[in-house]
Amino acid sequence: MTNYVSQYNFMDLLKDNSSLPQPEVETISYVAILRGLVEQFSLTIEQSYESHNFMDLLYDKGHVPAYCNDNYLTEDAA
Repeated sequence: MTNYVSQYNFMDLLKDNSSLPQPEVETISYVAILRGLVEQFSLTIEQSYESHNFMDLLYDKGHVPAYCNDNYLTEDAA
């Protein structure tokens, strides 16, 4: 009797009284999966364009500006 009582738990009591809760069944929504993939792809594209600035565009087109320091011209005039 002691062994039976130690193994008897709350779920067994619910089974005996036929009052078990209905399990939640998770359905796979293909629309939600597709929406998540599209969102992830669009975020990847947006992040790559956000880090691309005007100077990067010049370098991509082959226009590399030369470094120019004209501070020495203003120092001589002073």
